Amino acid sequence: MKILFHFVIPSGGMETLNRHRYWALLDGGVDSAFHYCFPGAGMGNAVGIPVFVGYGPDHMRRVLGSDRYDALVVTTVFEHLGLVRELGFRKPVIFEIQGFGSMERAREQMTMARTYVDQYADAVMVPPAPHLIGLAKEIWPRKPLYTMPVPFDLKRFHYRPKGASSPPIVAWIGRIEANKNWREFLLAGREILNRTGNLRLMMFGDLSLAPEPERAEFYQALDGLGLGPHTELYSNVRNRMMPDFLSKVADSGGALLATSRVESVHYGVLEAMACRCPVVTSDSDGVRQSVIDGRTGLYYQLGSPGEAARAVLRLMENPELRRKVVEEAYRRLKEHFSMERFRAAFLGMLKDLGVRAK
Repeated sequence: MKILFHFVIPSGGMETLNRHRYWALLDGGVDSAFHYCFPGAGMGNAVGIPVFVGYGPDHMRRVLGSDRYDALVVTTVFEHLGLVRELGFRKPVIFEIQGFGSMERAREQMTMARTYVDQYADAVMVPPAPHLIGLAKEIWPRKPLYTMPVPFDLKRFHYRPKGASSPPIVAWIGRIEANKNWREFLLAGREILNRTGNLRLMMFGDLSLAPEPERAEFYQALDGLGLGPHTELYSNVRNRMMPDFLSKVADSGGALLATSRVESVHYGVLEAMACRCPVVTSDSDGVRQSVIDGRTGLYYQLGSPGEAARAVLRLMENPELRRKVVEEAYRRLKEHFSMERFRAAFLGMLKDLGVRAK
């Protein structure tokens, strides 16, 4: 059995999700490949994984004809559903919902996708984010709908002891754009620095994807808050190096602060949990599957950087709370984000759609 996944660009959470899916399916004897329309920073992470990059009908025809795929997963770009059918692909096509942002934008995008999905897709696949599940049920009441667990490979991504260091580090992972809410992170960082007197901020993301006006605003805010000397910016860090960084944050006594307005899956949160790094996060929809307030992390009220700062400080100043949160988070990661759980659900969906192992 061979599956093709199709998306726009190998970057951020989607590229991470695709890698974990590849490993999960491979361990179950299923081959998969990935097609992206444009190159991206995540290409360097896909070592040993079949990846095609190119745009346009001729390129897509060659990819579809290069091997006999038993099913195709088209993520986000609903306009391409018609294209693959026009190119003669007659096997099951699954439309996957990812990256639609806020509730309002998700509704807008899914409404635009309705006709394409009705006409060309055999099923709809969503992450375990309640707002996306509810919208998908509303817009496609008669289309087979599958809520897919999120896989995380703890064999490949795990804690690497670094030893205690000073000062404490607070980390952030995301793009410099509105939904990731970088401004709130900087404001919270300023408050933590005011309280502690010494702090390192580490920010990880793909700065090349930030629109120029937003990038300029970011640097202006960084300087205006006096955080420049305390902030380290890391763009396009290879994923194999991230366990070292997050383990360093953990061993410094710091935390990951996730400030997104809306998430379907925040892999940065899962990666922190894998590295024994405690998490403070906004109470955004998709994060609730991993972070349970007071047990596997701490919530703060979106729009309140002061509350975010106080939550981070609680984890920095209360060793017993920190230990409890770290242990519970790791346990939840193992139980709810296992490769086996994802593989069983994905193969169950394929079986429902008539795809059988050869």
